[in-house]
Amino acid sequence: ALLSGSCSSSVLARQGQAQRAYALLAQLYEQTASAQNDPGILHHAQVSLADIADQLGNPVAAKWWAQARQSRPGDLYTRIGAARNAFHRGAHAEVVALTENADDIDALALLRTLSLQQLGNPAAVELRQQLVQRLELAQERGDTQHGRDQAAILLDLLQRPDEALVLAQLNWKEQREPEDTALLLRAALAAQRPDIYRATCDWLQQRNQWHVRYPVQSTAFLEPLS
Repeated sequence: ALLSGSCSSSVLARQGQAQRAYALLAQLYEQTASAQNDPGILHHAQVSLADIADQLGNPVAAKWWAQARQSRPGDLYTRIGAARNAFHRGAHAEVVALTENADDIDALALLRTLSLQQLGNPAAVELRQQLVQRLELAQERGDTQHGRDQAAILLDLLQRPDEALVLAQLNWKEQREPEDTALLLRAALAAQRPDIYRATCDWLQQRNQWHVRYPVQSTAFLEPLS
């Protein structure tokens, strides 16, 4: 029941009913977790609750990410989710702790670099150089396999929104998780491309999708150019 409830709640949350999805899954977890013998099912439920709480901007997401980390410490998705949550809360020291010894994982290395910069830690300089070198090597090879991370590095670390937007668009054609969509919207805004921003928002509206991290822009920005 907990496994199927986790899956159905995740789908429900993507269909514009995140509040209801969270309430249903949280209640089910409270009722069944103590009798659940499969740690994998517990972990799946904890991650689902963390993801939905993040979608809502609910501070309880941090608790669920922490529980998921405890139940499966080596899970990369959970580690990245916890680090992103901490970053968006402005808990930069927590981000640094969560990303220790992960300089070879671009998603975590980027969060670590940005948080180190926020903390004024000089270690950010060397890590930034490593990320830039890896990005340049990938570009030389024409490798866009990790397009989301490459676009995020270009946008958030190097402030090159036009290039970031190109990669974010390519990435969005392949995968449309909330993180991918948020990145595309942010890149479109930074690159001053209201047409792309508007088209993406239309797609979201058609599918009744919403996330607290999707940037909202003024009506003036969305008005068609004359």
